[in-house]
Amino acid sequence: MRLEQSPSFRRVIIPWYDGDGICKCMIALMLAVLVFAAVGVSVANGEPDFAPYAWVPLLLLCMSLGVLISTSLRLLRRRRARTEAYDEYE
Repeated sequence: MRLEQSPSFRRVIIPWYDGDGICKCMIALMLAVLVFAAVGVSVANGEPDFAPYAWVPLLLLCMSLGVLISTSLRLLRRRRARTEAYDEYE
């Protein structure tokens, strides 16, 4: 007897590091890092001695923005999949 690959009665098991709560915490932390990096860019550009090193907080800002966007998209896709599955069930 062959096992069904994706039975409809089973829920997908999401690893602990990819749960909704962890993703929301990661979004909050990335927002804090984003603000910290934006302040760093403004301070680095405000001081002539630090202007050559403005790339460091700018890189931090870009990386935190990338993590923020990818995590947000993951949550939105998961929420959309849940609502579509819920609508099909009704």
